[in-house]
Amino acid sequence: MPRFLRKREPVGGTVGLSFHAPEYIPAGTTLDLEIPLRGRAQRFTVTVVLVRECLEGFDIGLWFANEDDAARARLVEKICHAECALRGRPTAHLGA
Repeated sequence: MPRFLRKREPVGGTVGLSFHAPEYIPAGTTLDLEIPLRGRAQRFTVTVVLVRECLEGFDIGLWFANEDDAARARLVEKICHAECALRGRPTAHLGA
C-alpha cells in the first residue's frame, strides 16, 4: 500500500489510480504518494478525487498532478508487474 509523506495544497490532474485505505481521506486532499521500487522511493503528487466507504475502510481514488508523473507511474507499474510475475505474486493496476 502507498505511504503518504505529507499533505499539500490541492492541484489538478488528468490520470489516476485507486487503492484501499483503512482511514478516511477527504476528497480534494493533495498528497505526496510514495511507491517503493528496487530500494528507491518513487514520489508523485496526487489529489484525492473519490472516497467510497466499504466494509473495512475506504476505496480512495487519486489523480496525478501532471502528465509526467502519470507517465512515470505507468512505467513503475510495468516494472512492478514484471517483478511480481517473476515472483509469482498478484499485482495491482493503475486506472486511467
